[in-house]
Amino acid sequence: MKNKTILIFYSIFFLVFFGAFFYILSHALSGLELYGNYRIYFSCFFSFLALTYPVSRILDQTRLNLLHDIFYWVGAFGFAIILYSFLIVVIVDLVRFLNLLISFLPEKGTHKYLELKFYFFLLISVLIFSLLVIGFINARCPHVKKIKLSIPKRGGKYNNLKILLASDIHMGVLFGKKRIRKMVNEINSMNPDLVLFAGDIIDEVIRPVIRNHTGEPLLDLKPEIGVYAITGNHEFIGGIHRTTKYIESVGVTFLRDEAILIDESFYLVGREDKDSVRFVSNQRKTLSELLDGIDKSKPIIMMDHQPFNLHETEKASVDLQLSGHTHHGQFWPLNLITKKVFEVSQGYLKKGASHIYVSNGYGFWGPPIRIGNRPELVFITLEFFN
Repeated sequence: MKNKTILIFYSIFFLVFFGAFFYILSHALSGLELYGNYRIYFSCFFSFLALTYPVSRILDQTRLNLLHDIFYWVGAFGFAIILYSFLIVVIVDLVRFLNLLISFLPEKGTHKYLELKFYFFLLISVLIFSLLVIGFINARCPHVKKIKLSIPKRGGKYNNLKILLASDIHMGVLFGKKRIRKMVNEINSMNPDLVLFAGDIIDEVIRPVIRNHTGEPLLDLKPEIGVYAITGNHEFIGGIHRTTKYIESVGVTFLRDEAILIDESFYLVGREDKDSVRFVSNQRKTLSELLDGIDKSKPIIMMDHQPFNLHETEKASVDLQLSGHTHHGQFWPLNLITKKVFEVSQGYLKKGASHIYVSNGYGFWGPPIRIGNRPELVFITLEFFN
């Protein structure tokens, strides 16, 4: 089931990917019409960029570690270049269509027209390069989002609770041990009572993480209550048993469709990722099944990687839900899509008596680039009263 799902996903993905590649390449070569000698060089360069990403996937299961990592890095940036090139070329085509209705460009085929196309080619190249540089720097500069919330219940031995939330770290070739060490140091400096990882700790391939001991710094997390995590869709893509075993070996406890009572004071609930049914044919428990029999007079804190069906959270009287998954689009303007797909794409939402926070994530998927939002750690001070 898992292999079939992954095969379908990558088949669709690469069909779209290479469709966009040929669309962009045809326009780029048209932009170089005035300097035809450079077309072959650009074609080779752009084809190499496009091929590195699928080649890196082929090398995932080999022991050609250095070659794999090089292709992975180049392919990630190639993916970003194709994404933004596609968006810009679509805009160019819209301008050309408008020119058919209201002629404002030089006549097609003239020297001025060929010059204009070449200058547009240069302008687009500079613009994309600038976006990649800005996005790369931005992705390496996470910030701490601090929020205070109140729950009208008694918290047992706790008058308040300091929670550190991190989601969508995507440890792997592009997010290595130094970045994890930096994250751990920052978390420890805030001295939280509880550290929660809301899914997608691992990227798609676990082998480079194990090879490089990427998760080892997580052993240095020392919150008083503990470090807990839930599965995200990428834990299943990478192989759920191997992935969870590794993460638990570095001091993180997975909650997989279970609710635990901590210090007789509050419940911590971890839902299995909703995509588990696609990968391992495992239908997760309904929220009512998961919360059956617990004492709802105590605070209920729940992690659910993908923030769908938030009305169920409200109906089940969950006090605080913590999610991730969306990355808030990661690449502008994809955030416009996530805003349509999810009731809340990033940040805080109050739904009835339920508090909901969706983190845009600490890491990144694919290119090590963020445009339009910053990676974050979320420090939540939760106050109890009755």
